Amino acid sequence: METQKVDVGEAIRFGWETTKANLNLVVVLTLVGALASGLPSIVAETVVRGSPGLDALLNLIGGIVSLVVSIGAIRISLRLHDGGSAVVRDLFTADGPMIWRYFLATLLYCLVVAVGLARATVMSMAAVQVPVVGSKSSAAASGLTSVPPPMK
Repeated sequence: METQKVDVGEAIRFGWETTKANLNLVVVLTLVGALASGLPSIVAETVVRGSPGLDALLNLIGGIVSLVVSIGAIRISLRLHDGGSAVVRDLFTADGPMIWRYFLATLLYCLVVAVGLARATVMSMAAVQVPVVGSKSSAAASGLTSVPPPMK
């Protein structure tokens, strides 16, 4: 199997030219996406302070909208890469199976990152060997083998 080399400079140039050619669309998509994803959370934090159930519902709605907007942004980016065109409406078009696949892929990604962080944390704790206060190993590590008598 032959490997292909990617010209990084050409990739950046293509991305910049595509962004410049669609700058109005990119700015509008960014603003609309941020507003659509953040609005339910803003409402939950400012308007609905005393109701934990409504707060949770609004945050769930915000998460779902954010998921759909992420799928739309990826779809628009790929469409622009292929030389096509896009409109703001495309930001909110996602079919059911795509949402579930994206959701499961995101969960899998989070799980892999969490396992990696947990493993790194455990390995670093094992390397440092933090002494536990009150144990024999902490006394030996600090050089104290016995407790001095109280002063009178």
